[in-house]
Amino acid sequence: MDKSQKLPVIIALVAAIIVGAGLGLANLRKSQPSLDWELRAFNVESPTNVAVVWEVARAQDKDSYCVLRAQDEKRMDVGYATIFIPGGERKVTVAYDLTTESLAVLVEVLGCANQPEMRVPPADFPPGVKIPSQVPPGFAPTQ
Repeated sequence: MDKSQKLPVIIALVAAIIVGAGLGLANLRKSQPSLDWELRAFNVESPTNVAVVWEVARAQDKDSYCVLRAQDEKRMDVGYATIFIPGGERKVTVAYDLTTESLAVLVEVLGCANQPEMRVPPADFPPGVKIPSQVPPGFAPTQ
């Protein structure tokens, strides 16, 4: 086979790989429907409590988990929890009272997934500070 015959074969092979990868990605997305979330509001109710409201859009009847983080004025964590959201409606508004170890000024929803393990920044409390325990359906990470 000379060079002029190899080029079309190589192009066809590359095209087949690209198409195969695209189909594989599409199947993966179908098997793991996406989750979307948006922080709606938070209210610092006391030095040890922040009321957090956020919205989650997910596959209907899928259990979900979301990680919340509260930080102080120095951007150090003062509250951190994974919240279990039972399956049900496709779009759900969630309200949770996040326990903090001191006054929070910032709250974030770090991420949501269909399992409790997810790729989000870990809790970052100052050395020696105990991560506050959370009330169900939330749970704090173990140190």
